[in-house]
Amino acid sequence: MPSRQGSRSQRANRKYHDENLRQMYAKGWRFWTEYRIDGILPLVPGRRFRVTDISGWFVFQYAGRDAGGNDYVECYGPFTKSSTQISGSSYSFAVDRVRETERRIWANPDTWPETRAEGAERLGLNQAA
Repeated sequence: MPSRQGSRSQRANRKYHDENLRQMYAKGWRFWTEYRIDGILPLVPGRRFRVTDISGWFVFQYAGRDAGGNDYVECYGPFTKSSTQISGSSYSFAVDRVRETERRIWANPDTWPETRAEGAERLGLNQAA
């Protein structure tokens, strides 16, 4: 059975990931915990949505913008409409592929590890300059 990571290693890893995130922001990357698309409900962590060309529902985790200025959503799935399964493969989709969102929040994002978007908010990287 693996041992737990010590607090010293946890602090070192957090510092490393925070610096990596700051460098990504300096290069033009952006990450958000919520994303709004005209005509559909906003994507928030745990909300399911559908995309064009793939059947099934995906669970939103966060949205981002790469250094080239292209927005995308990070998610996992696909699931059936009635699925209660809690695992799925990780996917990224361009935001123009999102076609429908569900009203209710399907998953519990409080139990997930910190995403890049949550890290960016914690570090204050999304504040207007």
